[in-house]
Amino acid sequence: SPTSSPTTLSPTTSPTSSPVTSAVAIGCFMEGDVGGPGTNLVPVNNNPVETCRAHCQDQGKPYMSFSCAGQGAGQYCGCHTESDFSSETERPSYECRGECTHSSSASCSGRSDDGSRVDTNCPGWWDGSANVSVFEGYSLGASWRTMIYPVEILTESPTMSPTSSPTTLSPTTSPTSSPVTSAVAIGCFMEGDVGGPGTNLVPVNNNPVETCRAHCQDQGKPYMSFSCAGQGAGQYCGCHTESDFSSETERPSYECRGECTHSSSASCSGRSDDGSRVDTNCPGWWDGSANVSVFEGYSLGASWRTMIYPVEILTESPTMSPTSSPT
Repeated sequence: SPTSSPTTLSPTTSPTSSPVTSAVAIGCFMEGDVGGPGTNLVPVNNNPVETCRAHCQDQGKPYMSFSCAGQGAGQYCGCHTESDFSSETERPSYECRGECTHSSSASCSGRSDDGSRVDTNCPGWWDGSANVSVFEGYSLGASWRTMIYPVEILTESPTMSPTSSPTTLSPTTSPTSSPVTSAVAIGCFMEGDVGGPGTNLVPVNNNPVETCRAHCQDQGKPYMSFSCAGQGAGQYCGCHTESDFSSETERPSYECRGECTHSSSASCSGRSDDGSRVDTNCPGWWDGSANVSVFEGYSLGASWRTMIYPVEILTESPTMSPTSSPT
């Protein structure tokens, strides 16, 4: 991982103060497999995400990445083409949030029990008041770990036509029309490992995320999950405690977006080359005009795959005291 001092780069494209919504992540990768950490940029308007986005727009690259949050006064930003990562193995998303002790090996040791950052080599980006692992829904990377996102802000994956139709379940807690921002995902898991798909709910206000959130609040459960998007007219919603998934193995996030052919085995075959959905068994939730894999930044699951999120809307992971004040 990098150790050099950062430089201030002024992108010619002006960054905005904040993104419209959190992008759909491509995934977490070993830093060395995707070309290194990139450039340490001092954020314009104290916004590392939009500064990196503008920098990669200047470079004409369609993907941006974040690595080693907290090393240097800025934030490491890489710019990529698809060939940089398309043949590389994805790491669990929690590794890019620094929840493992820093290591150059493709493994996780000393993972925190509560989702806090334990990577002291890259302790989290200093936002002016605390070291953070996530900024506005974007994971900022860790030691030898790079999280890649599209430069274009995508909240839905490519679409296909619908299939069928279910029953309505009304939560007693009224859902809002949309979340404040995308939550930080716990991860993608095999459906059977975390208790099954849950209940097929017909979304209130055409919002599957807030309908599931309200349902799990009624159940008194701190985590909610989405499975098998598009099977039935509703969306499968599960409610969980940490014990349901804490000892389970995470699957790559693209599997929960249906980018692999449907399979009950813990493997991916026939993965799409362009990020489109190829899971025809669970073809994506029908939003009224198209089948979608992602709704407002939340992955809605796939065949035998469940994506878990906190019920509480979290845009930053737990913080720790800064190890050094950036200049």
